[in-house]
Amino acid sequence: MKKVFWMTMAAGLVAGAGAIALALPQMSIAGGQRGGTRVRISEDGTQLRLTSEGRSQTISANSMNVRVLDGVNCEKLQIEPEQTLNGQRFHPSVGIDPQTGNVAVGVILQECVETQLSAVFVIDPQGGGHALYRVQVPGERVLQDEFTTYPMRDLINIGYLGNDLLVKHGDASGSAAIMVFTPSGTPAGQYAGCVYTAIEEGRGLCPPDSVAN
Repeated sequence: MKKVFWMTMAAGLVAGAGAIALALPQMSIAGGQRGGTRVRISEDGTQLRLTSEGRSQTISANSMNVRVLDGVNCEKLQIEPEQTLNGQRFHPSVGIDPQTGNVAVGVILQECVETQLSAVFVIDPQGGGHALYRVQVPGERVLQDEFTTYPMRDLINIGYLGNDLLVKHGDASGSAAIMVFTPSGTPAGQYAGCVYTAIEEGRGLCPPDSVAN
């Protein structure tokens, strides 16, 4: 039954890939605004200014950290089974959940040899502070806790379609894919599927099919 569901959902994603891509916000500024929530990212990408319900706070990219599995170690130039990385800078595209006001932000963790390692976090504004959730990308190994993920590559766009979080990322060859995360018990949502919008040299942008079975 799960296999049939995955195949059906994948077919729907493929059929609607163009519409999904168009639904993602194409922002010419670094940040975004929806309702009472406003986000602005500094010119150098190292800080984010979040205003919600009239209260503002500043968040640094290097305060965002996550345990990454099977990602490139830029110091050793090799694949590392596990490493904890802090953000270097924010991606300029953000998504704001129209119902909750939560903010999805992309963070570049490191980059080398034409490769970026990135992750997406969801910020839940709470008064003058916030709670932080990591959007988890599955992979070959089981994620041990909510602080762990497989990496995303070069972030292209982030946005919400309804309550679903959509993240588009790509690689140096020109391949690109959109991952979908649906509402769950955590503001970060749960991985639901992935569809390629462009394929050049590789197919490493979507998790293995087995994780959806």
